[in-house]
Amino acid sequence: TGSYHCLPCPQGFYCPGMDEKRRCPANSNTTEGEEGKTMHDCLCMPGHFKNSSTSFDADLFTCSPCQEGHVAQRASLVCDPCAAGTAPTPISDACQACPLGTFSGAASAY
Repeated sequence: TGSYHCLPCPQGFYCPGMDEKRRCPANSNTTEGEEGKTMHDCLCMPGHFKNSSTSFDADLFTCSPCQEGHVAQRASLVCDPCAAGTAPTPISDACQACPLGTFSGAASAY
C-alpha cells in the first residue's frame, strides 16, 4: 500500500481543495513558490491582459494578447500603447526606445 501526502499545488495550476488540481488558463501562470488556491491566483503573462468579457461567469477569464504596439505587465487588466519612437520588448512587457537607424509611430511629414 502507498502512503498519501498533501502536496503543494504545482506552478501553472490552482488547487481549490480535496483532490482537485486545475490548470491555469492559457497564457497565465501562478507565482513560483506560492500555491494557487483559486483561478484568480493565475496571473496573465507579460504581453497579455485579463479578459473576463469572454465569459458570462465572472469567475472565469482568459488571458488575451495585447494588440501590436501595446504592452502589459504580468497580471495586467489592460494593455498600454507604446509612445512614438518606442516599441514593445520581445515579451511585450515594456516599451523600449528604438535604436538609431530605426523608428516607430507616425512618420514626420517634411
